[in-house]
Amino acid sequence: MTRLGRWAVGSTVAGFLLLNFAWRLMGPLGGFPGLALGLIGGVLALVAIFRRGERSMAVFASLVPFASIVAFVLAELLIGHE
Repeated sequence: MTRLGRWAVGSTVAGFLLLNFAWRLMGPLGGFPGLALGLIGGVLALVAIFRRGERSMAVFASLVPFASIVAFVLAELLIGHE
């Protein structure tokens, strides 16, 4: 794994942990740092894959939370709550 790949996986794992534990402690406002770290981890994973030629399965796996966070944010912006 490249250094960028390790950062991508670490950010994704930290975002997942923050999203789960901070949301339980502080409610929806506690989830924002977890969402941000998930997005950062996904962007780093994309850069590691396309620029550095990363082939680790852990880096590819960090794209799954990234895709779900992007889908969630897009759904909230486009559809919203009624």
